[in-house]
Amino acid sequence: MKLRMLFTALALAIGPGAFAQAPAAGKPTIGKLCTNCHQAAPGQLQGVYENVAFKSKGIQLKIDADTHVLAFDPATLKVLDAGEAKPAEALKDLPKNREARIEFAEKDGVKTATLVSFKGPIQIAPEKLVKYDEVVKLVALGPVKGGYVLVDSRPPLRVQEGTIPTSVNLPFTTSGFDQLAAERLPADKATRIIFFCQGVTCMLSPNSLRRAEAMGYTNVRVYREGWRHH
Repeated sequence: MKLRMLFTALALAIGPGAFAQAPAAGKPTIGKLCTNCHQAAPGQLQGVYENVAFKSKGIQLKIDADTHVLAFDPATLKVLDAGEAKPAEALKDLPKNREARIEFAEKDGVKTATLVSFKGPIQIAPEKLVKYDEVVKLVALGPVKGGYVLVDSRPPLRVQEGTIPTSVNLPFTTSGFDQLAAERLPADKATRIIFFCQGVTCMLSPNSLRRAEAMGYTNVRVYREGWRHH
């Protein structure tokens, strides 16, 4: 771990081209969590934006346990923040640890970013949302007294890293969701159910809500801030 962190720091300090000979074979190009809604694509990386160094012109993107360092040209790099075009200099001020997609061109083993696109908050009808304070109150009461079921829509590996107390895990997948829902959601379809996932840009809980409604559940909500807020 320390060796990998040292390598990443050196890559940003010296510049991506200095490590052109280091093989990137085997590194994922899309995060495991992202694959629930997206697919890997040539010339793209999808993960979490970690850092930028304008002096060495390097961008750091983390995908699961691996870190990618890409070169960039501030004069030509395009930046989209929730669909809004911004200058490359905006990377200095944009929050870290946000989901991002990077398009790149590769030459002589060096990946050069051409576009960095940050996901914006998922749009959900206000009446379908539950706020942080309300979740805190319900968790303090517990599912029986509070009359709710809190559902973590993330994959089991993410849940093992930590989750909100009193929640049950029902990962959203395009296949198998209905079968697991029959086992883990209440039989009474009027029960209050609150789905959450990784944060405001994560689609797993909104997708779970829509699927639950299609199954006949009538009192479903999303805690959009999700696990990252805790």
